[in-house]
Amino acid sequence: KVFLIVSHWESFGRVAIEALASGCVVVSRNVLPDEVGRHCSIVNGASDKDIPIYSSFIKNAISNFKQLSNDSRRAARQYFSNQKYLEDIQYDILS
Repeated sequence: KVFLIVSHWESFGRVAIEALASGCVVVSRNVLPDEVGRHCSIVNGASDKDIPIYSSFIKNAISNFKQLSNDSRRAARQYFSNQKYLEDIQYDILS
């Protein structure tokens, strides 16, 4: 599964996190916050009409799907799980 984000703006990137958690490889314009975008394939400088640019990223995602999918799930668990949020909150409170 490849999840393509072509929106002009994403405030936090929740849809990308949900896609990562489900094992999708996320291909996106450069609209995601760094915390989320570093786990996605980012298409820099692409506009809505740059379909050939997106298609090359999608072809790469498909050809490397198994590894990228495993990386996606791992990143979602490691950086965006409920447990991670609780640990961060606990750290902030105790610091």
